[in-house]
Order: sequence, then structure tokens, then C-alpha cells
Amino acid sequence: MSGFIDRAKDWRRRAAELRRIAERMLTSATRTSLMDRAASLEHHAENLEQVTAKFRNIHETAASSGPLRDFISRRPTPAQQQHGGDDD
Repeated sequence: MSGFIDRAKDWRRRAAELRRIAERMLTSATRTSLMDRAASLEHHAENLEQVTAKFRNIHETAASSGPLRDFISRRPTPAQQQHGGDDD
């Protein structure tokens, strides 16, 4: 999950950089375009943070709930999914 958080921080850093660049632009159309792109990056970062929060909640619920925990622990691994089933 830290990967999502790191990505969100990176998107926010890029958005801030675009805003700094936009401030130096001479034409309003260019400034507006760069500011719009920065807003899009911020939105993307927010979505990543929300996904991270949802995954964290699911993980915490699964760790504390018997039947759900058992169901999640029986999920096939990506390797098992690739090969079409369990390796039992």
C-alpha cells in the first residue's frame, strides 16, 4: 500500500511543479492549460489516496473477521491464476 501513497506524493509534487511553471508563462491559454493539468494530477493523487484507504480498511476487516479472513486467505495467488487453478 505504501506504493500507492508514494505515487500520490509524486503526483502532488508534479502538480506543484506544473503550477510553478504555469506562473512563469506569458500567455493565459498556456497558464490555464498547465493549471488544468495540475488540477488533474491532484485529482489523480486524491483517487490513489482513497483507493489506499479502502484497501487498508478491507485488509483490517479481513484480519479481524473470521469468515472473511478465511475467504481472503484462500484466494488464488497470481501464479495460480495464470496456471488455471490451485497448485495443491
